Formats: sequence, structure tokens, C-alpha cells
Amino acid sequence: MSNPASSHTVFNGAVFAAALERIRADRDRVEVVMREQLACDSELIRTIGEHLLSSGGKRIRPALVLWTAELHGYLGPRRIQVAAALEFIHTA
Repeated sequence: MSNPASSHTVFNGAVFAAALERIRADRDRVEVVMREQLACDSELIRTIGEHLLSSGGKRIRPALVLWTAELHGYLGPRRIQVAAALEFIHTA
């Protein structure tokens, strides 16, 4: 019996890149919200926050939140905040 997974493409980088590009503006909003949340008087918190935000990464978790919200018909502002919160929890 043949393996069904072997006859399918498991990952298509071009499709994934196009999907990320489609939500670029929302992903940029997530970054803005994250930076706003780290704005404070404490130099230590700002330094740690900047380190977390500048460490790069693909920010897949926020993208998943954004896509999931869209799939469920929600395009409101809370999806941006939830995506930012999820990324903070992940990086903590």
C-alpha cells in the first residue's frame, strides 16, 4: 500500500509566502501594537522589549491568529491585539 503523504506536496513555500504577504498590513499592525505595549519609563523594560522585538522571527503565531479570525469572519481590531498578546506570551 502506498503512503498517501508521499504523493502530496507537504509544504509549498510560494503559497505560504503569498499568504503571509496578503496579511502584511495586519502583521505590521501587530508589530506596532507590540512596540506600543513596551513603551514605558523603565529603561530596562524598553531594552528587554527591544531585544525581543528585534530578534526577528517569522511571527507565525500572530499570522495564524489573523488567518483564523479571517476564516471565522472577524476582521475587527481585537484580532491584532490578540495576535500581539500571543506573540508576547510565546517570547516570554
